[in-house]
Amino acid sequence: MGFAGKLVADSLGRSGGLCLFWMSTVDVSLMFFSPFHIDAAVTSHHCIKWRLTGFYRHPEADQPHHGWTLLQSLHSMAQLPWLCVGDFNEILSAEEKCGGQERLDRGVSCVDWKALVPNTIVHHLNYWKSDHRPLLVEVLMATERRYMEPKKRRRFHFETCWADRQECRDLVANAWRVYGTAIEGVVSTIRGCVKHLSVWNANSRQRFRKEIMNKRKELIMINSAGPPISWKDAMEIERQLDILLEEEETYWK
Repeated sequence: MGFAGKLVADSLGRSGGLCLFWMSTVDVSLMFFSPFHIDAAVTSHHCIKWRLTGFYRHPEADQPHHGWTLLQSLHSMAQLPWLCVGDFNEILSAEEKCGGQERLDRGVSCVDWKALVPNTIVHHLNYWKSDHRPLLVEVLMATERRYMEPKKRRRFHFETCWADRQECRDLVANAWRVYGTAIEGVVSTIRGCVKHLSVWNANSRQRFRKEIMNKRKELIMINSAGPPISWKDAMEIERQLDILLEEEETYWK
């Protein structure tokens, strides 16, 4: 998935369960956790430290106060700028309710944290087989620059898994036919292989991403349409999406 580390709080039966991922640009130290929260200290590469809490409010109607009690307890221990993200199982206004669907996942912060990290964006990622969305927190410190130096051109690497793909074998065979096998043509043949394989690789990635994106859009349209929702259609799209994701993962291993 491209992340450097993770923390997992296992669920309690069918309730709770959280997972926190982070990039290599920060260090994360676990402070406390339960099936309904992950509390961690985050240190950026600028040695700026703040606190992140992933929260899941108890869904049972007779126990929601447990969630607020937990938040109050965590707040009393707050000594760092604090960001809290997750499912609060509560809407803040009528605009956050559409039909039977409610916006439950969000991020909230204290004033100190907002001043420290003024350019933060909380993204609601696509989802399926759940009424919750993964939250992606994009953090840009006040001391950081959004525009970095352009990346250097990557060296070409032949991936072992390509050898199992018929398209790859056809491209290589065609390159040898076009440029020939004579000594003076070997360099040209290798360059031709590199060129065609690079294009094929990029197109294959783009095809997978496009198919996955289209299926996710279909699923979002069905889920946002409101009642009556065709659960049969939604489950079929989820099945197709799972197959595409498995194929993509297998393809690039």
